[in-house]
Amino acid sequence: MREKKLYLFIWMFFYTTMFAAFAEAVCVEAQGVLADAESETAYDKKLDKYLMALEKCPDDPGVLIAVTDLYLENGKYDDAYGVVYRILSLNKFQAEGYYKLARIYLMREEYGQAETAARQALKINSFSVDAYLVLGDIKFYSRRYKDAMRYYKKALEINPKIADAYMKIANVFFLFEKYDKVMHNFDNVLNIKKSNEITLLKELMRHKLNNDYKGIKETAKNILIINPKNLMALETLSMAMLENEQEKTACLDVLTKVYYLEKQPFLRSKFKKEIERIVNSVAQKQ
Repeated sequence: MREKKLYLFIWMFFYTTMFAAFAEAVCVEAQGVLADAESETAYDKKLDKYLMALEKCPDDPGVLIAVTDLYLENGKYDDAYGVVYRILSLNKFQAEGYYKLARIYLMREEYGQAETAARQALKINSFSVDAYLVLGDIKFYSRRYKDAMRYYKKALEINPKIADAYMKIANVFFLFEKYDKVMHNFDNVLNIKKSNEITLLKELMRHKLNNDYKGIKETAKNILIINPKNLMALETLSMAMLENEQEKTACLDVLTKVYYLEKQPFLRSKFKKEIERIVNSVAQKQ
């Protein structure tokens, strides 16, 4: 009887060890698929590989987070919500799951639920830089800019090497046309990482301070070659074009891009009114 129990124990130990090793091997394979997907630029092809990784390892947090991020980057908030729900059903103490959920609610303009989710992330991990950043974004979108700055600076207290926090602070100063302070925060970013795009943005702000229309156009054009979706460059260019009577009609194309790229409701409304004003002005002249 004792020998039978011992045999059973050895068999169970062997079985569970082999199963764990197999599961780990599958997850390693999934990570390989994720790494391979990084070379893809097309959303559909990248998604196919991510979902393949998810099929190989449906409970792997790294895979689930990667799929969530891909959905968020491409505005697929409902799809992202489903994956985040899966993350939190597997581990309700996953801080990353909560601040991803906060980001989804933010994009849906459900600011109360977004803040609740972000604060839940902080309850789990009081040093979560990402949770403080998303709280700052919630306040920014709610037009509570002082509160937004407070949370961005809190993130920097935890880790002063977060370039994204300095960029968000620069965006607040840009909104209030404090271009010298925008440039200062770009310097902070460049001290952390080298970036041609940020270097050119700093140059753009210098042209803006000097009211150098030609310099703004040239620099904005160079920025948009690097990143066609750079909102700061597009907005600065559109503002400069609006001040030039001969460029107002040509400005419509730039303003339309800004309108579709801008995610903050207040600013979208502002640019929509500007587009309508120009369209009406052109119609009256005709």
